[in-house]
Amino acid sequence: MLGMVADTCEKTFRKNREEIIKMAAGGVLDAEVRVRYESLTCLGLLLNVLSPEAQVTFHAEMVPMLLKLMKGEELMKMKTRAVQCMTNFVRGLFNEDDEQGKEDVPEDHKNLLNTYADELVQTISDLFQLSIDQNYAPLQGEALALLSCLANVMQTYFVKYYNKFMPGLINILQTAPFETTAQQELRSNCIQTVGFVLEAVHDQKELAEEGANQ
Repeated sequence: MLGMVADTCEKTFRKNREEIIKMAAGGVLDAEVRVRYESLTCLGLLLNVLSPEAQVTFHAEMVPMLLKLMKGEELMKMKTRAVQCMTNFVRGLFNEDDEQGKEDVPEDHKNLLNTYADELVQTISDLFQLSIDQNYAPLQGEALALLSCLANVMQTYFVKYYNKFMPGLINILQTAPFETTAQQELRSNCIQTVGFVLEAVHDQKELAEEGANQ
């Protein structure tokens, strides 16, 4: 409920964002799985409405907490919801409505993500592989969405991770079946992610390709 009313109460929520965020995050580590699920839903909505202040203010508490859930939750549905919440966190650092586009991403926002990038990238990689192994389309889509957002915000800093993902994404596009709806969605999501990654590293394309050939 808290997340659903955030859009209509944005000014009030921004004024009291510390209290609101703490209230929403309070249930994320609850022992009851349903409470964790709903808390993640609420927190994800708030991260959209209260961005980027919420991200800048609470990243030290929020990112480790979400990473813990992404790696530690047993249910695929819960892992997927945690990834969705992390995607909202990352997306909030980039104003997609800004006419200046990605050049307007503040340097401190990129540096903020750099602090967690190694662990976050490895977790995305592990979860994407898990989603493929278990043929769980929702997690496939969310892992790729998070990867796209991460590349979009980090921009040239993402070149370090180019070779970790690009060969696998290209391999999926070249070899994956294109018969079922899930297979078609996976291919579509991969195409979108490849686009974001290439755009992120285009200024350092030679460096990225050099790393890929090593």
